[in-house]
Amino acid sequence: MKRLAIFTLMAGIAAAPAFAQQYGRTPMNPPTDQAQQRNEQTQMERRAMESATPTMTFDQLDTRRVGYLSAGDAQRDRWLGQHFKQCDTDGNRQVTRPEYDACTSAVQK
Repeated sequence: MKRLAIFTLMAGIAAAPAFAQQYGRTPMNPPTDQAQQRNEQTQMERRAMESATPTMTFDQLDTRRVGYLSAGDAQRDRWLGQHFKQCDTDGNRQVTRPEYDACTSAVQK
């Protein structure tokens, strides 16, 4: 009786990896949680939205209060960092408040 129990236990342990692999549930490939997938999707959408629109105002970016934004200032906002040259319409490597307003209002509509 003891041998039968040990044999059954050993057979179960030996068969477990094959069973798990057949159904895609190995220690290296755990099942994904739907809540985790939704969370990852939400994070990806948020990142895409942040890069699609400016997230900071001109005043938040103009911390030196000089009336324009340099390329360094623009890097604090992902969107503006990517569109700095486009917003600098006169090409002087500075984005003034009117340039910023014109550039961001076109995107936010």
